[in-house]
Amino acid sequence: MTDGADTPSLVCLIALPLAGAVAAFLWPRRAPAVGLGVAGLLWIPVLGLLIRLVSQGEQQYELGGWAVPLGIALRADGLSVFLVLMVTLVGGAVSGYATGYFGGVCWGSSFSSLPPAEDGEDGRDGGQAHERAGFWPLWLFLWAALNALLLSRDLFNLYVTLELLGLSAVALVALADAPVALGAAMRYLLVSLLGSLAFLLGVALVYAGYGTLDLPMLKAALGGPVAPVGPVALGLMTAGLLMKTALFPLHFWLPPAHANAPAPVSALLSALVVKASFYLLLRLWFEVFAGVATSGAMRFLGVLGAVAVLWGSYQALRQPRLKLLVAYSTVAQLGYLFLLFPLSSAAAGGFTAWAGGLYFVLAHACAKAVMFLSAGSLMRAAGHDRLADLGRRCARCR
Repeated sequence: MTDGADTPSLVCLIALPLAGAVAAFLWPRRAPAVGLGVAGLLWIPVLGLLIRLVSQGEQQYELGGWAVPLGIALRADGLSVFLVLMVTLVGGAVSGYATGYFGGVCWGSSFSSLPPAEDGEDGRDGGQAHERAGFWPLWLFLWAALNALLLSRDLFNLYVTLELLGLSAVALVALADAPVALGAAMRYLLVSLLGSLAFLLGVALVYAGYGTLDLPMLKAALGGPVAPVGPVALGLMTAGLLMKTALFPLHFWLPPAHANAPAPVSALLSALVVKASFYLLLRLWFEVFAGVATSGAMRFLGVLGAVAVLWGSYQALRQPRLKLLVAYSTVAQLGYLFLLFPLSSAAAGGFTAWAGGLYFVLAHACAKAVMFLSAGSLMRAAGHDRLADLGRRCARCR
């Protein structure tokens, strides 16, 4: 493990998108250029961090020179760097798409010729000024929160970054400015706050029981006899994270939020945002609380994942709108991720389960982002996303 001034990449991964968010807010006309610039520049610290991880091992940086547990430390290991790479890849692609989507560029045509959209169909409102002005600072702020969450190494900072991530995601959903989108954003906000409250209660119990929130120190403290507060804290934090990950039956907020947000926002929510809470579940169950989590609890999460696969797939087949279909398919595919819990705890095949699970995380992020962006292009061409009518030629293409 290395730390100190030789690891500036950890800070840059958070500071660059945060500075970009401020710049995009102050100079909204330059926001698309700022967003694309940040997306390109972030590859420099990402690749630098990857090279150091391969050559030197786990990286750590103590902010302000204050040592743990008094100070805030950033940490990068194989899992976090893998997800940072995924965020940079998908985030760059979505940023490129968003420059045309929010700039009113769609196959060289004017959006004024689009037919009226029904409630919840953002076929013609993606070019509105408030969306263009609001998307870039919110998206870059969300990007900074995502990177900070993936690189944090103590529970309280994980809570803070999780809350920042949720609030910026809710604001992005509300950008659609349709009544159904605002209702979906409010539902998302309430679920997000409830999940954060449950997570924070678990963090408070951990600190009361063990006197530390640093993940490696907490792991060492849990290596001895487990106090009764340990399973309770893990249960509360898990419940909060399951709400944010939208695992069945706590998925009710996800389809309306993902289906009624602007297409680039839907892509970010489905490909990246729900992965953040799933990443925290992996950290807690397999690293910090590995001695507390039981095989029965692992199997229970696997059963919920299996039901999510069946229920989400069934609901996807019944949807009349394309984006709702893709949103319910996200519910199903999140269920596949939770099969990792019972499979990886088995005596044989644990490594295969982890390799398959991480590959699925990356594949789902790329595929789901492309599906929502493609749905956005279809909506721009047809003016709606009703499956029964998408085969007809749109009025402006005749």
